[in-house]
Amino acid sequence: IGAAVSVITDRVAKFGGAVVKFFSGDLKGAAEDAKAAVSGVVAEISEEVAATNKMVTANQKLRDSQRELNVETAQSVADIEKLKLIAEDITKSYEEREEAATQAFQKETELENKRIALAEEAVRLKQQEVDMSESTAEDLDALAELEINLANVRQESAGRQISLQNFLNGLRQTEKDEKEAQRLKEKQQKLKGLKV
Repeated sequence: IGAAVSVITDRVAKFGGAVVKFFSGDLKGAAEDAKAAVSGVVAEISEEVAATNKMVTANQKLRDSQRELNVETAQSVADIEKLKLIAEDITKSYEEREEAATQAFQKETELENKRIALAEEAVRLKQQEVDMSESTAEDLDALAELEINLANVRQESAGRQISLQNFLNGLRQTEKDEKEAQRLKEKQQKLKGLKV
């Protein structure tokens, strides 16, 4: 209905231009505008309705995907936290801790990529909706909010990934430092054994 009303509104505006030309004495221009205002209305309404239906379907699919991702996020966050506990457990071997941290990093990256893709799709669909019709301030505000959300998702993603990467780098450096300290200790013990 909205698509049909949009087409009719556009046509009424064109017909209004024909009326203005008629009263200003431009009869030929008025006739051309009047003809353009009424010709092809059915075809244009059909195109608008088809485009609107396609957009409605895409928006429903996006909402379904967002709902599924919310459930997946809850489950993944629980898994990531378990992996972080293992990664931070100093009673575990460095190998176990590094493997857990790497798995947490991979899960976090996959989850963030999905969140970014859905936020990008929401922006794309809203931009398409704005481009299809006369945009109101509310439409433009909604688009701006989606763009802000996308930027925030990207920023949060980068922050979490940096945090996990820093943890992983710190873990590797600690392991390297301990191995070096152990090597030096063994070397000093050998030197003491040679002096005796």
